[in-house]
Amino acid sequence: MQIAGKSALITGAGNGVGRAIAVAFARKGVRLTLSDRFEQRLRETAQQVEDVSREERPDDTPEVQLIPSDVPDSWRERVIRMVLERFGTLDILVNNVSVVQGGRLEKIEAEQLRAQLDANLVAPIYYTRAALPALKESGEAAIINVSSVLGLVGLPFYTVYTAAKAGIAGFSEALRRELVGEGIQVVTAYPDAMVVPMQEGTDLGPAEGFEYEPPEALADAVVAALERGETEVIRGSETIASLIERNRKQPQEVDDLLAQKKAALEQFAAAHRDA
Repeated sequence: MQIAGKSALITGAGNGVGRAIAVAFARKGVRLTLSDRFEQRLRETAQQVEDVSREERPDDTPEVQLIPSDVPDSWRERVIRMVLERFGTLDILVNNVSVVQGGRLEKIEAEQLRAQLDANLVAPIYYTRAALPALKESGEAAIINVSSVLGLVGLPFYTVYTAAKAGIAGFSEALRRELVGEGIQVVTAYPDAMVVPMQEGTDLGPAEGFEYEPPEALADAVVAALERGETEVIRGSETIASLIERNRKQPQEVDDLLAQKKAALEQFAAAHRDA
């Protein structure tokens, strides 16, 4: 897929991976609709998009539409209509919203448990459902679902988040096969388990699934996958790749490895909240 001139809707575009994808798309001349529930963060993303467009595409005026809203179920069709009214087409949907709360399952409040499932799994499914008619009209479209390495390797004290990210990976795989031959490329992105620097004072590292990589690296890999027609982007070092493979073939070994770091994992997860 050549993405220049395409129209993309990116959810969770206010920071991290969503912002990085927005900037990477802007470098390619993609017309952007950016959604996030934090308006100030969204405006900061828009400023970065404008800055990079001015520097790298001085002959083009960046086309950006902002939707600062925590979009309820009833609004998703309206958001799609807003994209179509502004740009005439929707070619790329990026399902990126992520909500994390670590900790022991029995200590996670029911409201926070539901919030993680809704944001990380339910919302992308509903957004995709709402967007499919427009994407099919495009003729050359793509859906990017952002999962996590935690969707491939379950970590203790991230039970709900892991369940949601594994669910979105399964959804993405099934959807890809459902849409074969219909002009819609489905890409599943698996960022490193943590796309934030590790907390100081722990000895957790790549062997346990913790590795820092700037979100820009994932965004560049997503663009490359779109352009090459690939279906998966799995990030991380050889150690992360080895952990994923061991978890698939010899899960008991990974159980034993993580058991040795259980106390550190629990301490880390108890302080980890991100939205």
